[in-house]
Amino acid sequence: MHNDLLIALTLVIGLGVGAQLIAWRTGLPSILLLLMAGLIAGPLTGILDINRLLGDLLFPIVSLSVAIILFEGGLSLRLSEIREDVAVVYRLIIIGTLVTWLVTALAARVFLGLHIRLSLLLGAVLVVTGPTVIIPLLQQIRPRVRLSHILRWEGIIIDPVGALLALLVFEGVLLSTTESRVAVVVSTTLRTVVIGVAGGWVFARIMTELYSRTIVPVNLQNAATIMFIIISFTISNVIQPESGLATVTAMGFFMANQNRTDTRHIIEFKENLQILLIAILFVLLSARLELASLTVFRWGAIWFLIAIIVIRPVVTFIATIGSGLTWRDKVFLGWMAPRGIVAASVASLFAVELAEEGFAYDDPDLLVSYTFEIIITTVVLYGLTAGLVARWLNVTERYPQGVLLLGAQEWARRIGIELSELGFRVIMADSNPGNILASQRDNLETYQGNILAESVIDDIDLGGVGRLLAMTPNSEVNSLASVRFSGVFNRSEVYQLASRQDENDISQELSGRQLFGDDVTYDYINQLIANGAQIETLAVDDVPAAEAQLRNGMLPLFSVTQDQELNVWTNAEPPPLNPGDRVIALAKPDDASKA
Repeated sequence: MHNDLLIALTLVIGLGVGAQLIAWRTGLPSILLLLMAGLIAGPLTGILDINRLLGDLLFPIVSLSVAIILFEGGLSLRLSEIREDVAVVYRLIIIGTLVTWLVTALAARVFLGLHIRLSLLLGAVLVVTGPTVIIPLLQQIRPRVRLSHILRWEGIIIDPVGALLALLVFEGVLLSTTESRVAVVVSTTLRTVVIGVAGGWVFARIMTELYSRTIVPVNLQNAATIMFIIISFTISNVIQPESGLATVTAMGFFMANQNRTDTRHIIEFKENLQILLIAILFVLLSARLELASLTVFRWGAIWFLIAIIVIRPVVTFIATIGSGLTWRDKVFLGWMAPRGIVAASVASLFAVELAEEGFAYDDPDLLVSYTFEIIITTVVLYGLTAGLVARWLNVTERYPQGVLLLGAQEWARRIGIELSELGFRVIMADSNPGNILASQRDNLETYQGNILAESVIDDIDLGGVGRLLAMTPNSEVNSLASVRFSGVFNRSEVYQLASRQDENDISQELSGRQLFGDDVTYDYINQLIANGAQIETLAVDDVPAAEAQLRNGMLPLFSVTQDQELNVWTNAEPPPLNPGDRVIALAKPDDASKA
């Protein structure tokens, strides 16, 4: 038995990671390949018998894994991203959840022939979209910033909300009287919300105090965070069943929106762990399926899927009334609703509990079968078509004008402020906490961490950003960052400051385009600023006069056309000027220009 378990766990991990590698190589949705791997190893070949191997340990493992995934999701929820669209997200969560639940339950009753009780439970399970599917799709499609933020927030928040709804329905279907159901729904909702929010805040506060005071050293903070996730999740679930998901999501949210301790290393660790956990969970849960129970090719199941697909755009249009979003934006939001790991885990858990309670109205395993069918079909549908739909609707950032500015020293912040005031998205990236804090005081978006880290491209939301300006004092870091981001942006949109003559920089072939001028180094700009140079924006009325002014004591940095196109100034290709353009330049004082 010991060897069987060891071999099975090895196979699960191997299949999970292998499927994700294939997905990365082929561009196919990773969850689709994970589900296929589980189906092949489980019901198709019988190699994996998960129930026999793990027994009662399966669902505690699943629950704790989902808790870690949702905590990591909460860590990515920053209020600064969504202030403009709080109402949209709120309506998508509240109105979207209720309408989707009722329509899905009705469709299950009509098209699948399920008993009304199981139909209501299936509808509740399927309200959750899958952030583990949506977020990789957003990174691939790169829609406009507002759309990206709305979908990411909705996908993360709706997981604990959907789990709560499923719990309420689950408890309701087991009761016999309407009065007792109402009482249970009200009391369970209040307890879950209070315990989730309060528990998340308390544990986030404990972690913040321990980490900011270095009571827990940095090298142990990742392990301590896992401990706090498990403790908070378990305590919440003991007090109120299924409230743990709300607690860990709230804890992640509170940690993300405090500024007393750095969470970058925690986020990086959790993201790496999340990849492994998602791989394991999907293989484990799909390997438990009975192949005979998959009925996706029956007409009833097809009509059920169509009902779920159709209700999403209806809900989206209702939720976005008065939001200022265009009809194209609304259509795209309505075409992004794949289901993911939380739906799979909740359905699997409740099916087992229904069987234990002697649920006699329908076969509880149908809950799992239909849930996995919807996961598979929605992942395939949205994964293969979302990019095409986004391009057809023209909601992608084809020529994004925003700037990722590497180096957040004082003069770089002045540049960032000037660009931001002209309407461009600016992200200041630096590993120095002081520079990041100063950037935040200037109301600039920030990224604190190692720009060369493996996970950085996934960590930074690059919606609306189309170029890198590497302006740190270390030319090798600038060059390496240029190499890293040349695969993200067009190589022609990757820039770096010139190297000092005494620096052993890496080869020029690996560097970005020279920023501002061939002789404009970090030290040169520092000297200009120290001598009193100022960042100024000039309006171009007369082109020859403006060009003469720029040649006489000014260092041009950028030009902005009347069409709001940002051009970076280089000696090799100075952008042409036209009446109505604006030029951002560093105005040199007399003594600086002579230096």
